[in-house]
Amino acid sequence: DQLRQQDISVELIHAESAPGQLEVVLSYSDNVLEIADNVLFAQETIRSVATHHGMKAVFLPKTSMLSAGNGLHLHFSFKDIGSPQNAF
Repeated sequence: DQLRQQDISVELIHAESAPGQLEVVLSYSDNVLEIADNVLFAQETIRSVATHHGMKAVFLPKTSMLSAGNGLHLHFSFKDIGSPQNAF
């Protein structure tokens, strides 16, 4: 709800491999600055909501050698300006 209130569109939230680990997929945007802002605002919002509930959200690659890593990763789509075709 907090992300929606900021007009940050979430495409999907699903469980990952480690306990308490989630993936939050933000919706695609053609506007590079908008999606960059949304990623940063989403991180800060997730941290804030977790803290409010007595938890801690981390985006570190690996917090323990005994569990799956976390981290933040981005997927990019490169398209030819004149057509909807993939640039590669």
